[in-house]
Amino acid sequence: MPRTIRASTLVASFLVLALAGGSRPAWGQSLPDPDAAKAADKCQKAVLQGGAAFAAATLKSLGACFDGVFKCVQTKPGDDGCIQKAVARCAKENDASRAKRLAKLAGVVTKKCTSLADLLATAGLDYTTLESVCAGAGSPLGTVAAVAACASEQLECRAEHMFSVAMPRARTLASALAIATRPGSCLDDLGGAGNVVDPKAVGKPLDKCQHLVKKAAAAFVTKKLKSLGKCTTAIFGCVQKKPNDANCIAKAQAQCTKILTVDIPAAEAKVQDAITTGCAGIFAEAGAANAIDVDALAPTCQQYGVAALATAGDWGQCVMRQHECTVEAMLPFMTPRYVALLAGVGQSAASAFCGPTPTPTATVTVPPTLTATATPTLTVTSTPTPTVTVTPTLTLTPTPTATATQAPNIVFVSSQTFATNLGSAAAYDVQCNALATTAGINNMTNDAFVAWISDSNSNAVTRLGSARGFVRRDGPPFADTVANLTANVLFNPLRVDENGTEVVDAGVMTGTAPQGTLSGSGNCTNWTGTGTLLVGATRFGPQTWTSFGGGNCGISNRIYCFMKTQNTVVAPAPASGKRIFLTTSTYSPGVGTPDALCDTEKPAGTGSVVALLARSTAAAASTLLTAGTTYVRPDGTVVGTGQQLIDNGVFAVGSKRLESGIWQKGDGGYVSSIVWTGTTDISAVPTLADTC
Repeated sequence: MPRTIRASTLVASFLVLALAGGSRPAWGQSLPDPDAAKAADKCQKAVLQGGAAFAAATLKSLGACFDGVFKCVQTKPGDDGCIQKAVARCAKENDASRAKRLAKLAGVVTKKCTSLADLLATAGLDYTTLESVCAGAGSPLGTVAAVAACASEQLECRAEHMFSVAMPRARTLASALAIATRPGSCLDDLGGAGNVVDPKAVGKPLDKCQHLVKKAAAAFVTKKLKSLGKCTTAIFGCVQKKPNDANCIAKAQAQCTKILTVDIPAAEAKVQDAITTGCAGIFAEAGAANAIDVDALAPTCQQYGVAALATAGDWGQCVMRQHECTVEAMLPFMTPRYVALLAGVGQSAASAFCGPTPTPTATVTVPPTLTATATPTLTVTSTPTPTVTVTPTLTLTPTPTATATQAPNIVFVSSQTFATNLGSAAAYDVQCNALATTAGINNMTNDAFVAWISDSNSNAVTRLGSARGFVRRDGPPFADTVANLTANVLFNPLRVDENGTEVVDAGVMTGTAPQGTLSGSGNCTNWTGTGTLLVGATRFGPQTWTSFGGGNCGISNRIYCFMKTQNTVVAPAPASGKRIFLTTSTYSPGVGTPDALCDTEKPAGTGSVVALLARSTAAAASTLLTAGTTYVRPDGTVVGTGQQLIDNGVFAVGSKRLESGIWQKGDGGYVSSIVWTGTTDISAVPTLADTC
């Protein structure tokens, strides 16, 4: 199954012994007062049970409203009476029913959780980790009631977000029929309009299918919330009430193992099967905007690893996965310690297709599909001298490569600079995670990132573990695999910070050679602030992004930060334009012609080519480049327009800057090279000396 399950006898035994030994790890901390610990356990159970019931009731209420509306639209088009009755039901659900749900959750929490201090304490429920999120949502945690209010706000928003996938037309129907939604509703606007022509033969099956999807998805959410709630409270109860009882932990671990390996997978299969079998007969019609509008879900589904909605089974898998990931994002607001508690007994509830989820706001929208698209800058340095080649005619259909369909790892260059004397690579990890957390891109435990820094104890490349799929903060892909990072296979320069702001031309301290390993003594004497320093450059690509030249250990520098928690394929989204590439072989003046070498080594499928070399009679720009034409590397990455090349876009700013670098050869290989151009300004006629 797609979930990561980690439970070994060796690990479990070690953890149990750690608890029994009296020196408990952080995940096993408990309140020192036995009465307070017992009360915290009751409080945690109440919040989890109340929160799960609240989320389930929210989904049920949304279904009660929009089920009726959708039924009227598809099976009784033009029946104003039907619509009025359905809209009235929606008003009831949004007003009286919602007020009742909110009051019930608040009542449960305030009754069972009497100590705000224990709610916030690290050794208690640890809501202090959510203070900034809650305060940002308008619920600073000053009272127990405020904790309940924050939880309800976050759960309600996420429930609406899920419902948007179960019923894609909900938001549009609300707008079209003036159905009041709660202030700041998180229902996503996925479009959809009108009704099918045949209410009986098509409308009724669509209504039946839509009702089934909504019902099956809501049941799955209820099951998973309750199951993970039981698992977490079992561990939490041992930690608080029986902190030295190894048998209690072992029993809780066994319960969680069953939940994660049997119960939840069965629930996953059930919801997928229900949609697959119940909607297969009408699936061909369901995609249309005037039907269920399933086609509008394609970008969302791609984010969760469902590449295409070709069958009802694909649809079922997408609905299941999106709901699964959203449930996992709900849990920290009901039990902030759940990730640590599960990890403490060697397990994880994190599904492989779920990426880091930003904190939703009152206007949560479906996250954009990460289909790597090329963007900004260039590169050159060291090694032989191939020639740069351009295609004078529009002949490009790059071979499509797999694009990122799951949430990838975010990489960025730090917006801040840091001293070179922090003492270790791990110390810079802390800085990366602090920046990522502030930018809202970290995981719930604020430890998803490592710095691209090497010291005597660890190399940058090994610190990334088995992570795969790295994209810049603004979306374009940087590299696919860790091996690519050390083999020059880079797609775009790493010149965007954690906020998505371009860092045009900066040195970045790495202490790391192109192989991803420690570069001799180039790490300021193991990050103690003296000696020599190796820096990379944000403007460049292969090799030079990490190993450009020497820096100064006496001043602060930027760092590169890599998320390391995801594993997904990324690649450029192939763009159309004229090919631009490097020759694989070097050119020796007087031996043949540059144009002939380019023609011999051009990528397959490329038309006539010419070497981008200045001639003694004419400038390269005026005879070989077209200002408004897009030039594309063999891998499909946009390098820039002819005008950006003319403007020397490696060093330019703003719109004149190149999108990416000319660092791929005709045979597909990536290289950092010095190349022949025959001029320092391709807009000028060169001297004879410049052209050999």
